[in-house]
Amino acid sequence: MTTMFLPLLLTLTGSTVFTTTAPASPVPALAPFQDEAAIRDLIARGQAMLREGKAKDAEVLFAEADAKNGGKQLGTYVWVLRSWVAQGRYNDAFNEVDTFAKASGSPIEVHYIHGIGSFARALDNQAAGGNSTLQLAWLDTVTKLNRVLDEDPERFGDAWRPLAQAAIEGNDAAHLEIALRASEQAVTLEPDSGAALEVRGRAHFWNYRELSDAEKEAEAKRALDEALAAWTLGIAKTPAEKANANQLANLHLRAAVGLRWRGDNAAAAVHYSEAIGWWPSPPLVDYSDLWSMLTLAEGDAPIQPYIDCLLAGKALFEERWGASDPADATMLWWLGYAYFSAQRYDESEATFLSSVGKVPTFTNNYWYAGLCRYYGEDYEGACAHWRMQFEANPDDIKKSVTSEPKAQNVAIIAFAQGKRAALGERSYPGRRDAVTMGEVLVLAEPDNFQRWNDLGLFCRDAGAAMPDTVKGAARLRGNLYLRAFEAYVVAMRLAPSKPHLYNDAAVILHYYLEKDYALAKELYGKSLEMATAQIDSGGLEDEDLALARIAKRDAANNLAALEKKVAEAGDKDEDEGESGDDDEGEGDAGGDGGV
Repeated sequence: MTTMFLPLLLTLTGSTVFTTTAPASPVPALAPFQDEAAIRDLIARGQAMLREGKAKDAEVLFAEADAKNGGKQLGTYVWVLRSWVAQGRYNDAFNEVDTFAKASGSPIEVHYIHGIGSFARALDNQAAGGNSTLQLAWLDTVTKLNRVLDEDPERFGDAWRPLAQAAIEGNDAAHLEIALRASEQAVTLEPDSGAALEVRGRAHFWNYRELSDAEKEAEAKRALDEALAAWTLGIAKTPAEKANANQLANLHLRAAVGLRWRGDNAAAAVHYSEAIGWWPSPPLVDYSDLWSMLTLAEGDAPIQPYIDCLLAGKALFEERWGASDPADATMLWWLGYAYFSAQRYDESEATFLSSVGKVPTFTNNYWYAGLCRYYGEDYEGACAHWRMQFEANPDDIKKSVTSEPKAQNVAIIAFAQGKRAALGERSYPGRRDAVTMGEVLVLAEPDNFQRWNDLGLFCRDAGAAMPDTVKGAARLRGNLYLRAFEAYVVAMRLAPSKPHLYNDAAVILHYYLEKDYALAKELYGKSLEMATAQIDSGGLEDEDLALARIAKRDAANNLAALEKKVAEAGDKDEDEGESGDDDEGEGDAGGDGGV
């Protein structure tokens, strides 16, 4: 399988990869009696290597040329430093060239290396997300390279494209003319370069925006035509090969944006599909922005243009990269969301599962796959997907449920929980799902005591319903009972005036965990005392009064049962003497009646 997980070198807002692109250029005056022809040939070959992205190979040729010129002669050594910049060693290049500046002032080579290095550093900064120094780096690049090219445009012709792009990225209107001039020179030097044509299109598109703001409609139209022509030619000039995937995606995206501004969304969608087919991973393609463009159409199926665009891109991607390549996982999420929004739930679920199947960390897919089942009234299937999300990434399902509309999402989970729990106390799969949904709900509403109360109930019932045939049943059952007790403890902390919570927590210790009887007695006693006081006060609402009456009854019964159990166990120990085992019996789980 060929993968598309290549380093992302370009973005939609700063697209041109920084590589050396100049054709063979004249070499400055050489030391006397040197083989000028051989040196020029080595530099020309090194520059060709740079254009091919082979900076280390170029360095070897440049170093040989410099050695023939006497070694560390700035006129030739500048190209060695140029290869360092292309390898990302721009700080090393700065330090080295500054030694020449200290010795001989600031010759043009110093400004050239600092300008090219500033551009490379700005690109790295941009790729990392950008910071407060990025804008200054673009402006510094423009200042230095503009000076260099004013002085010696032929020798340093590879700086035209970086100058144009830096001016565009800096977005200072005072530099618009520099961007236009530099981009034209870059295309003149590199007429078959898709990257140079892309920058030329960007410069004219910038001009189009400025002219539009100035309400110069005729001139703006011509500028937009120039931009689209450059991008279209760039696509034609760039070989349709995987090595050029990023560049082709950028060119198609540029053309799509230009066509949107022209008002031709249908033609723009074709270019978006092509871009997806070459490089579907963000941040290159902005699927949210594309959604805004293609789902505004009127009619019975306003989402269909978006679906069609992504399906076309998906087909191109699979043709070029193979159906198993994971780079289209984000695109598949958006396609699944489009199907979901169109209420095409079967197609939506399948697409979401395809996305998470390619990239297992994209667990948000399970949230929507579960919703697809939920709206089809398949609550078991819904809970199965949500359980996958919860087990893979609890924080992710918390984000899913608590995102807007939170109240609706919480209600959906609670409704599915109720449906699964309604299968009966002895339905282990149903109770297991109720437990998972309970865990999701306490993540979503951690301060809601009722969610913790419900979690305690369903953990208890799931443990009781678990068949012995489940692998590790005894251990899992014990874990569920422990979690039930933990949930009741949290509920008691959140709602300390609810007497039934104390009874229910004690029930777990008494009948299910069969331990900490002293604490269970204390909790029963507190429940009984609190319920009695509340009933006697006469100030309870109907629901709370009913709960208090149940708690009073159950706590009294359970306390009596526990005291009897402890007493019988004590009598047995006395009868058996030193050799007796501590066999306390199982207790009467049916006697709690407390939930």
